[in-house]
Amino acid sequence: MGEALPKIKPSCLEINVCGRVEAIEQIQGKQKQFYASTIIIPAEDTFSRPARVIVNSNMPFGEEGTMVDTIVHVVPQWRTNDGKWYFSCNLWKDKLGS
Repeated sequence: MGEALPKIKPSCLEINVCGRVEAIEQIQGKQKQFYASTIIIPAEDTFSRPARVIVNSNMPFGEEGTMVDTIVHVVPQWRTNDGKWYFSCNLWKDKLGS
């Protein structure tokens, strides 16, 4: 028999991230280590700013300067900000205009 697949938290939103890896940071969390990759997404036109997103993963996406095109699963996490609770997928959907 093969190895058991790791448990993955349910995702309520998937987005495509296509851009250049700007930086990779290895982070030691409370339970395990992970990588935070900063990815620059090209601007839509010459008058817009390129977007920067940080994607957490078990392995780095590649070396700095590498172009990546991947599907990202936005994992729901409750976060507090000034006593309010937010569902991260709802925040992403608002930004994407869904």
